[in-house]
Amino acid sequence: MRAEIIATGSELLTGGVTDTNSLFLAEELLDIGIETAFKTVVGDNDKDMEEALRCAVARVDVILVTGGIGPTEDDMTRKAVARVLKKRLVLSDDALKAVKAVFSAKGKEYPGANDRQALIPAGARLLKNPVGVAPGFYCVEEGKFIAVMPGVPVEMRAMFREGLRQVLSEHFGGNAVIRRKVLHTCGLSE
Repeated sequence: MRAEIIATGSELLTGGVTDTNSLFLAEELLDIGIETAFKTVVGDNDKDMEEALRCAVARVDVILVTGGIGPTEDDMTRKAVARVLKKRLVLSDDALKAVKAVFSAKGKEYPGANDRQALIPAGARLLKNPVGVAPGFYCVEEGKFIAVMPGVPVEMRAMFREGLRQVLSEHFGGNAVIRRKVLHTCGLSE
């Protein structure tokens, strides 16, 4: 089983922000027996995002995307995934309730722009966000497993650990084990 991690956000390409999400996910995937074959970083451009997704769909079985599911105009991951999968975006009542509940719990007024965070491709399943606003989602299309999570590292890690890890383990059987050894040598050059 081979995976690709796609980290989105122009801030990851300008040198100011380190992509720690891909490192975390590669370790976690290795732990459950899924090899990370590719890591891609793509800016906030819908055509580039679609191209990255199409390329990933053509070459791996598992695609994990981080970022681009916030409430702003440059958050275009959900639209790109829907277009690549030829699915329409639908408003998920459960996702909308979850998004509104976060604002309610903090005693804040709900801004209508956050409705877009409840849009998911038709047929996708929700991933709860235990520490933030944006719910994630995953779907299986033509044998390809695609999951989308927030780009905020603390949110992505919590979503993976408390939801997606179990889904991946169940979906792929958890039979494969990839072992890694680190050998420390003394007096030998590379």
